[in-house]
Amino acid sequence: VGIVAVFLILTFVRRTPAVPVRTDWFGLMVLMLTLFSLQIALDQGDKLDWFSSHLIVHLFLVAGVGAVIFCVRGAYLGERHIINIGLLRDLNFTLCCVFVTVISSGFLALMILTPILFVDLIGWQPSSAGMVIGCYGVGGITGSFISGRLQAFLTFRQIYIMGCLFMASGWGWFSGLNEDIGLWQGVPPGVLIVFGMFLVFPVLAARAFSKLPPHMRDEGAGLFNLTKTLGFSFGTTFVGTLYYNGQLENWSRYVGNIDPANPVLQDYLDALGSNVSDDVKMAYVSTVLQEQAQLMTVFQIGQYMTFFVLSLLVLAIFFGDKKSDSAPGLFHRLFGVAATTGPASR
Repeated sequence: VGIVAVFLILTFVRRTPAVPVRTDWFGLMVLMLTLFSLQIALDQGDKLDWFSSHLIVHLFLVAGVGAVIFCVRGAYLGERHIINIGLLRDLNFTLCCVFVTVISSGFLALMILTPILFVDLIGWQPSSAGMVIGCYGVGGITGSFISGRLQAFLTFRQIYIMGCLFMASGWGWFSGLNEDIGLWQGVPPGVLIVFGMFLVFPVLAARAFSKLPPHMRDEGAGLFNLTKTLGFSFGTTFVGTLYYNGQLENWSRYVGNIDPANPVLQDYLDALGSNVSDDVKMAYVSTVLQEQAQLMTVFQIGQYMTFFVLSLLVLAIFFGDKKSDSAPGLFHRLFGVAATTGPASR
């Protein structure tokens, strides 16, 4: 991939005159310290029980103070700051940054949950799970290919709504899976999710810079990619927290519902064999309950993601754009064939 990237850069990227710039080193250091503290806090929060840990509290404190200094200083310095905060005055650019953060979070959520479900809980071989997850790329390629062509006759708002509905339907399908699925039954949910993401992402990236002045687009690209990276961190933390807390809650509920006098439980234990000790039987039951709690948690997170993506439809209200009045019809835009509309057509 790196070799191909270098070849494309050398082939298509034109050399531009060098422009002397002055780097805001202090702003860069504050940004690095803020992101470093935030990343470590989000990554280690689950393991250290969040705010019961002094380390996590101190990391969040450093990140919060750093963020305040960074924003206040950025508002004061303007374009001289390492990141021009003034870019966020453009509502269009800000909304695109917010949504790309959400898309990145959802993508990481999918990439975290699918290996847990397929390998750890269902018991597939890693190679089989990798093949299924790899098929999700078909959705991304297809979505990216179709996205540019949809702009010919649909507004950004319509494409945005369509992408959200595809993502929500994929997460809804994912939440309805079970431990008895076959390999190819795990493919459609992920394909729908990734298809919806990449249906929106190309037009989202183009729209983000559509109203920025040309001299601000380089800085805009940096801020846009920064928010995308933050989305990866938030997605990891979001899913990790839900998974950790969810399996504890489900485990407690399952264990609390066990009645030792229940004849069904006794029959289940007797079926394990008369030569197996009671301790071994209860250890086996504990393992089964733990697996079921984890499985239920994964599907619950899928439900949460479904409702979360649907809630993003509210953002469509702020994307007000119009389809070009001179845009030709669907068939002409997609296939280069003019559609006939009646006797007047020649």
